Amino acid sequence: MLRNFALIASVAGFLLHPAPTVAGTKDLESAIYQIIRFGGEPYVSIETRKEYVAALKSYWQNFDSRVPRLSPSETQWITEEMEAQGERLTRALNSKEYALFR
Repeated sequence: MLRNFALIASVAGFLLHPAPTVAGTKDLESAIYQIIRFGGEPYVSIETRKEYVAALKSYWQNFDSRVPRLSPSETQWITEEMEAQGERLTRALNSKEYALFR
């Protein structure tokens, strides 16, 4: 029982580690509970740990693939506009491209 608590605490500490943004979702929580059966043996096998790492990697790759990014032409446009002055610079600073650029 104490080992299960230690495992839960360590996983929770890993997932709740202070970061600039938190991307915890029910999908991630569900994936964790599907891989690591917290009610089972006190020792988690290496195979289970590898499955856990693979599930985390898959989750974060999927999450990362949904983050919007600028195309090369948008990057070029915002870079050029940042060198401008006046209205062009103001428009660039207020654009969605600038939000993604920074």
